[in-house]
Parts: sequence; structure tokens; C-alpha cells
Amino acid sequence: MKSKLALLAVACALCSVCLGQWSEPIDVGVDTALHYVDDFQFAMAGGDTLWAFYSVDNGWPDMSCAFAHWSMGDSWSDARVLVADTFVYCLAAGTDAQDRVWLSWYNGTYYTDDDSWGICTRVHDSLGWGPERQALPGPGSVGQSFAVGKQGDWYMGICVQYAPLPGLCTSALYSMFQGDTWIWPHSIAEGSGSPLFIDYGLPLMVARPDSGLWAVCSHSTYGVSEILIDQVLPDTIRRLASLDCGGSYAATGDSSGHMWIVYLDSSGALWSATFSQGGMIDQRIVTTDRRWSAPMVCTDPLGWVWTCWTRPDTILVVSYNRGNGWSPPEAVTESYSIAADITSDRNGRIYVGLHDRRGRCLTCYRSLRPSIEETANGDGRMATGAATVVRSLPPGAVAFDAMGRRVVSAKPGVYFVRNEGRGEGDLGRARKVVVQR
Repeated sequence: MKSKLALLAVACALCSVCLGQWSEPIDVGVDTALHYVDDFQFAMAGGDTLWAFYSVDNGWPDMSCAFAHWSMGDSWSDARVLVADTFVYCLAAGTDAQDRVWLSWYNGTYYTDDDSWGICTRVHDSLGWGPERQALPGPGSVGQSFAVGKQGDWYMGICVQYAPLPGLCTSALYSMFQGDTWIWPHSIAEGSGSPLFIDYGLPLMVARPDSGLWAVCSHSTYGVSEILIDQVLPDTIRRLASLDCGGSYAATGDSSGHMWIVYLDSSGALWSATFSQGGMIDQRIVTTDRRWSAPMVCTDPLGWVWTCWTRPDTILVVSYNRGNGWSPPEAVTESYSIAADITSDRNGRIYVGLHDRRGRCLTCYRSLRPSIEETANGDGRMATGAATVVRSLPPGAVAFDAMGRRVVSAKPGVYFVRNEGRGEGDLGRARKVVVQR
């Protein structure tokens, strides 16, 4: 009995430590609880400016709106209305290679055609928000995403819905911004209606280190779902791999030119898969605890990959991976919360967007970066043991300070060292060293 109480006390203490690292949730827009709110997401602008976007559906015949706020540190600016129209669906935000923030949405209704309907955009640059423009005409967009190519090219992934019934299906497309125009979309995967009923989901694109982009999209038919990984080239689409998937997925790139996918399997367990230009180099479970919300993912300036989700007990948790395994999930808040987005600012501060029980848009941030000792290694254990005294770092070693920051030139002090050269995706086990001169 005493041992059980001791374990419970340790668990409570660890939970308190994790919660103490996250700020209290703050309201982005105080009016968001009064209406149906959707598409809450972040975008990082030039400098240290973080933007938050969401849409509010007031119901026909009233106007629907898309709102924007920018971060003021521990608070958010007043709402700015970027769009006000009868139909505003499927917001998507992103930042291009020139640090311009883009917001796109679908303006129109489904199953019918009209020349004025299509995907629209607004762009924020050093002069502020530009005017609304129609990017691509046509009915039926059910989602967009943005991506920057290796050469700075700007891409939009698109999921379109074709009608009429019974031929309803979805297809994955992409477009590229050339000059001041979005070119007519190219197909990644075409869906099919009756009698095949094949659907392809929203393509999430990540720049490859060689050429082109990865495109990640879902493929479903007759209730069977998988994730497809393609290479998008100017004149062709190459199928690279597939993953069994039971639902939601997200993708990001790291600082080493790898792509990370987090996804749910058919049982609700959360997995990650890592790809280099040669193919998949790692696949592992993040947690077997069944998910209650879609996972979100991002990469911080140091190349660490972060993911968040909501557990079945409605607690939002975060885990991170610096290349040597996923950290134990840490609770962001003890209150009811549904994960909406996760991002990093230019200084490595991690922000999480969430909805509370009332549907409000809230944000939290991690006040401190994890220390190297908080992260599990590839074998799931923590770096332990006495420090080794050295005069300089050994060749091929990668050193981090106690806050987890990579060190290029090690001055006298305590560091944690991993050896590179043990194969892609395996940075080896961390060990503590003291550099003395």
C-alpha cells in the first residue's frame, strides 16, 4: 500500500512539474464562444509576430467572418475582420519564403456552380493586409494547405469535392504561385464516385532536400483508409510509400531535411513515421492511449518535432522528439480542452491552440524549453551516470547545453553529447560530459 501511495505521489509531482511549464490559457477572441467557431490556427510572420485565425459561422442569411489576431506576448490584439461574406469555409494560413502571411478560404456553396465562387486569399506584408483576391475559380474546395519548396516556391494543396450525386468524391490537387497568379491546379490523385467510391483527402506538402515536395494525403474506399506519400515533381507524381491509417494525420519537415508524419491507426493509437529522400527511416508509437482528437505537429527552430492531441479524459497533452525518441506526454492544462493547432515562434517558444467546453479559442505556451535530461533516448531511458571530464568534444559529437540548445563551440562547462554516425534517425544515447581547459 505504501509503495502504491509513493508511486501516486511521484506521478502527481511529475504532472505538477509539467503543468508548471505551461502558461495559463488565455482567450484569443472573447466573442468566439457566442458563435460556431471553426478552423482555429496559427501562422508565424516575420520577426516575432504570431498570428491566430478562426472563422465564425453566423448562419444564413447573416454574414460569416474570418478573424485575425496578432500576439502581444501574454495577450492577443483585438479582432480584425479579414473576410465577411455569406459563405466562408475552410480557412488555411501559411507563411511564404518572403515572410508574407497568407490566408485562404473557400467562398461559395457546394454542388452548384458560379463564376464568382472559388478559393480566395489575402496576404499580409510590410504594408499590412492586401485586398481580397480570387486565387482559383471553381466550386467545391473542402480544404487547402500551404508549403514552401526548396527554392522558395510557394505551393497550395487543395482537396476538391466533385458533384452531383451519386458521383460525389474528393480529389487531391496542388497549385503553384507564379508571378502574381496561382496556376491551374495539377492532380495528385483523382477520386471516383459510384460505383468505386474512392476519395483522396487534403494533401499536406513538405519540401524535399533534393527536388520537388512530399505530398501526404489520405486514400479511402469502402471504409478502408491509408496514407499515401508521393513525390511531387514539375512533370510527374511518384508514389513512394503508404501507411495504414485509421483517420487523422499531420506532417512537418525538420532541420535535417526529413519529413515527419503523425497519424492515428485503426485502434486510435498515435504513431510517427520519418522519411528521408531515400524512403522511410523510422516508424514508432508515440502513445497507445486512444486519441480523442486529431493530432497536430510542428517543428521548432532547433529542428525538434512537437505534437499535441487531446486524451480520452479531455486533457490536452504534448510530446516532443529531438531525434532520439518521443518524450512522455505532458499535460498542458487540467481543464477540458480540444487541440486545435501547435506552432513555434522564431525563438523556440511553443504555442498550443485549443477550444474549451464553451467553444472559445484559447492559447497556452511553454514557458521554458525542455532540458536535455527531460528527453527519453531511443531506448526509452534517460541519460544517467557520472559526467566524463574532457578537454574538448570528441570528433563527430553533437553537444547540447542543459536547456537543450545545440552548442557549436563548447566553452568550459557541462554538456550532453550524442554521437552522430549511427545511422539516419538514430543519434545515439546522450551522455554527460564536463569540458575543462
